[in-house]
Amino acid sequence: MKIETTNRTMKFKTVHQTRAPETYRPGKREKVTDLSRQSQNRLKEKLKTMQNPSYFLTLNIHDKAFFNIKGFEARNRKATRLMKKLTRELERKGYNGFVRKELKIRKSGHYQGQVLPHYHLVLDKEISSALYSELLHTWAASQGLSERECRRYGTTLFDGQAITDLNKVIQYMTKDADDRAIEALKGAPTGRHWYEIGQVKYEEPTTHDFTNNPKGFFRIKRAIKNYAARMKEQYSTRCKKLSKALQFRFNGAFQDVTVFVPRVISERLISYHLATT
Repeated sequence: MKIETTNRTMKFKTVHQTRAPETYRPGKREKVTDLSRQSQNRLKEKLKTMQNPSYFLTLNIHDKAFFNIKGFEARNRKATRLMKKLTRELERKGYNGFVRKELKIRKSGHYQGQVLPHYHLVLDKEISSALYSELLHTWAASQGLSERECRRYGTTLFDGQAITDLNKVIQYMTKDADDRAIEALKGAPTGRHWYEIGQVKYEEPTTHDFTNNPKGFFRIKRAIKNYAARMKEQYSTRCKKLSKALQFRFNGAFQDVTVFVPRVISERLISYHLATT
């Protein structure tokens, strides 16, 4: 039994039986049609433990890129190719991070009322002004836009800024898929909703071993659950006064649980319950 803490997470790990390797057969991956809660939590945990999340990008695709392409699946494949081209360029420049695809119903333009993707990126380094201009040109040119159109639609197509509020960015990256857009697709495959680019570095966790002290392990786990319940109640009654740093939720089954909580709180709880065990 172990507890691993980082600056923003607290993971409870227990050793439990699994299937024997010779009898285990992984199931066939089905087509992705929605963003599951488990997938959201995996992305959230990775973002919380990522080293130096520094830059946030929002990328939109111009209507011109989809001309003469019929159907959502074909347009989605086109958007994926455009995104892969840009992420390869970022990888060559030494950038690492995460890409989140968001499906939305267009509110204007030639494809008004139809579902099309746009993208959000979190990168581990800030983008210089020279590289920003270069990437903007690459992104616009890959959609068949001229220099004039690139300047005209620049901030609409390619908008980036340094990360000042990481909690807000993580909330944006891991928000639920648009129900109206998913419903409009009627079960059509959407492809992966997020993926990693480059080789992202993660924080090294501090490990507390409770193998010889299971009572202390479950006391801390129970205390965290009670603490989470109190925070949720306080958040509902005085939403504006509660610090965003104290908002977290559980991920996983009863045995292995990840809690999104600042290190100062997790270390304080561990040291207190170790001293009283």
